[in-house]
Amino acid sequence: TDLKSTVQSLKNSFEELTKQTTELEQRISDIEDQSVSRDKEMSLLQQNLATEGVEKGNPVAFLRKIIPELLNLAEDIRIDVERAHRSLTPKPAPSQRPRPFIVKFLRFPIKEQILRVARIMGNLQWQGNKISVFPDFSRELQNKRQKFSIIRNILRVKNIKYGLFYPATLKIFLNNQTQTFTDPDVALEYVLSLPPQNSYLPPRAIRSLSATPERFYQNTTSR
Repeated sequence: TDLKSTVQSLKNSFEELTKQTTELEQRISDIEDQSVSRDKEMSLLQQNLATEGVEKGNPVAFLRKIIPELLNLAEDIRIDVERAHRSLTPKPAPSQRPRPFIVKFLRFPIKEQILRVARIMGNLQWQGNKISVFPDFSRELQNKRQKFSIIRNILRVKNIKYGLFYPATLKIFLNNQTQTFTDPDVALEYVLSLPPQNSYLPPRAIRSLSATPERFYQNTTSR
């Protein structure tokens, strides 16, 4: 009886020791995982701080230097930046995009030239980062321009030249004529009536897109 009791006691002690060892191993694994996660967060934070601090406290001087390099502008083009600052939003988390620059140029033609060149170049890269250049419209104006999105998609499919001009005016260039629209409903009806102009897409694809624009348009206007 004493021997059985001793064996059982040893068995219980061994099981308890095994349980504690397992718990200890799990805690060590958790600590290691947390350490790796912190290292990654720290690395992302350092990258974000480096990106957010590229202007070194002087965004005007930074942009005067970088914009011509980014867009391959001629040396005689003078970039006069009246003021520049980061967008007035909370500083992003390490995994989020850096806050954009908001820039006011001293001369309107320079601003227009920068937007035009950026649009023509398309893919802009700076130090391995993708750069986007776009006008700073109000939310109301953005919504107005957004209503022309599906119409512009159809025009691209039909290979018809167009332009969306400030503030929210769509111009369609066809057969040496220019049609101007400020009402997206009227523009949509007109665009659907146009035949494709040497489109590379098969007629079936064009019919498919043209058959459902109202649904896309309603989704756009409801946002």
